[in-house]
Amino acid sequence: MDRKAHREFLGSYLQQRDDVVKNIESGMSREEAYQKFLDGRKDTAPMKKRFDMWVNNMGKETISPADLASRASMEKAAAKSASFKAQVNDALKYAQSASWAKKRITYTAYDNHILKWKQSRIDNLNSNYGLRMYSFSDFSPAFILENMQMITDAAVRGLKVLAYTKELDFVRIFAKTDMNINISVFGYNDGDGVAMDAMQGADWAEAQALRKKYRNVGCTFVATNDSQVEWALDQDWIDVIIPFHMVRTGTKVASAFGWKNYTAMSADTKAKGWTKENAKHILPPMHQNDKETYLKACKNNNLTPRFEDWVKHPNYMKLVNETRQSEGDTNPVQPVFDLDAAKAAIETMRKQGGYYTPIGGSQENMRDIAEEIGKKIEGNTQHSLKGQTDVFHEEVEELNKKHGDIAQQKKDA
Repeated sequence: MDRKAHREFLGSYLQQRDDVVKNIESGMSREEAYQKFLDGRKDTAPMKKRFDMWVNNMGKETISPADLASRASMEKAAAKSASFKAQVNDALKYAQSASWAKKRITYTAYDNHILKWKQSRIDNLNSNYGLRMYSFSDFSPAFILENMQMITDAAVRGLKVLAYTKELDFVRIFAKTDMNINISVFGYNDGDGVAMDAMQGADWAEAQALRKKYRNVGCTFVATNDSQVEWALDQDWIDVIIPFHMVRTGTKVASAFGWKNYTAMSADTKAKGWTKENAKHILPPMHQNDKETYLKACKNNNLTPRFEDWVKHPNYMKLVNETRQSEGDTNPVQPVFDLDAAKAAIETMRKQGGYYTPIGGSQENMRDIAEEIGKKIEGNTQHSLKGQTDVFHEEVEELNKKHGDIAQQKKDA
């Protein structure tokens, strides 16, 4: 699931609710307010139920942005009353459904692209940690065979890879490839400390165990205020800190959740004396995760270091580094996979009802595909992936076409 889209839609849920309440309070009839809420969307039982809940709760205490800010705050809010629990669950259901639907237009099957790239593109990627995986989405077991094929092709081309994920199954399956993996971990303020938020990020204990096992696996903490930054700087198991900055999550969402916006500090900035002869940013190959080298490069290029407020902290480079290993210590990937972990992930997907419909029809369809993938992985070797991924793509495309035909028929009707 796309975490950023999920947070966006939690904010959108509250905005839609507030608009409904405002319309009713301004004198609009219930039916008019409902049609405005639908705004061209299909009139379904869940939509009507949601609208009715919002209207029936007018004048009563309802969930706020603070209640949806973290897993802990949601659990706390849900424990207040049956009404609050229903509101929290409905918000989560909406955000999950909407963020998954958003992916419908973003899925593209892998088709040996890496083997077709020019060597200059491979060299350019390798100069800065290589190909990025899951930097704007996240792993699902539905993509295991595709990922194996991609990594096999990357190994043939001598390509490095850097992956971002909160899904620990991905780490278990692919850490042996020697790709760099940033495990995303989140937290929320709890008294004088920071507590784990396992809804938005990975489980801390499991992440630390995998980090200890593999030198190419590190933990990346997303901080939403100064106290979290300072806490993360002091943790020996956190390798990279990403203070919240605007990528796709809008200012309204960030403001609603009370997050500090660090966008202005998140990059090196031009200082007095900067010319076109100077670098615009100090990239990983230029500093190799070394603080002295980085600060010297900033000075020589007339740049102000990013997150300068913490430059004196001994672990300041957590705010600069891309991943646990330096660029110079990073190796091209090797097609070595943990097939037991892959089979376990597929089995979990099958039991949970498969992947979501935008890439392949109903839950029953995807259970069938999951079982088929599991059988293929059972006897798999790194050299037999291409035919299997082609079959998987064909099955997905066929189900997508069927899904699209049904949707078009409903639209025509």
